Amino acid sequence: MEDQTNGPATRVREEGALELAESKSMKPYMDLTIAMIQGRDVATALREIASLPLEERYVWRIASALKWALVDFNAASLRADIKSLAPADLAKVRQLVRNRAMQFRLFLAELYSVDEANRMLSESPS
Repeated sequence: MEDQTNGPATRVREEGALELAESKSMKPYMDLTIAMIQGRDVATALREIASLPLEERYVWRIASALKWALVDFNAASLRADIKSLAPADLAKVRQLVRNRAMQFRLFLAELYSVDEANRMLSESPS
């Protein structure tokens, strides 16, 4: 991660974030963001996004990454790794996922609703 200064605040940018933000697949979303920031009409940008097939959309990138990340989730394997990792490596993994729970909650709240996201996240695993 590298520190980036943007105006009066300093932000931390994760490795790979800039490449994703500047990728061809993000252009329609960046156009929308720029139009919103500049107070311009967003209809053209929204039409461009609406014309994208599902597999080229931002929401698909997140949902499919989660699928591949968790499709074979096994708590016993996870526990074995946690017990056998060197403390520095475990700290590295924990830092890597530190903000993901909050980001996942925000993703669910946008995809469903805040109440539904909270309900889904508070349910006990079966």
